[in-house]
Amino acid sequence: MLDCYDRAIKLDPDSVPALNNLAWFLATNPDGGLRNGDRAVVLADQACRLTEWKSAILMGTLAAAYAEAGAFSRRGVDGGESAG
Repeated sequence: MLDCYDRAIKLDPDSVPALNNLAWFLATNPDGGLRNGDRAVVLADQACRLTEWKSAILMGTLAAAYAEAGAFSRRGVDGGESAG
């Protein structure tokens, strides 16, 4: 499955569904050997940017990717900062 997503993104780097699905796969796979939080963050962030941050589903994938990468505190979502 990983190869299919990689090929889809290679053919269309702006494919939001492929970016999101691969990011989710890399962030949440039960097989720890297949997870890659850092790459998932890059992919999910790109999907969010392409949709101008208007999709809650994509932001959920980005949150899962940040969690896998251990990056919540780097983005101000560790509870120490307020959005408003």
